[in-house]
Amino acid sequence: MIFDRICFTIPGQAVQFARANNGQRGGLHRFTPAPQRNYMAAISMHAATAMAGKPPTTGPVALQMRVEYLVPQSWSK
Repeated sequence: MIFDRICFTIPGQAVQFARANNGQRGGLHRFTPAPQRNYMAAISMHAATAMAGKPPTTGPVALQMRVEYLVPQSWSK
């Protein structure tokens, strides 16, 4: 079995995903916060660039992520 590894980096600080809510429209529309929409677009753009025109994967996929966060200054030493 041949594995085709696709690696990419999304620069900047990771954005936590919020649960989509209905806002004030009685459940007719879902609302996704702008920072989350922008981060999703960045992920899509970097992934598409890393794919370099390859067709979408049709079989099983393994995902490995490394997310680095800065330690907040509020944490005690």
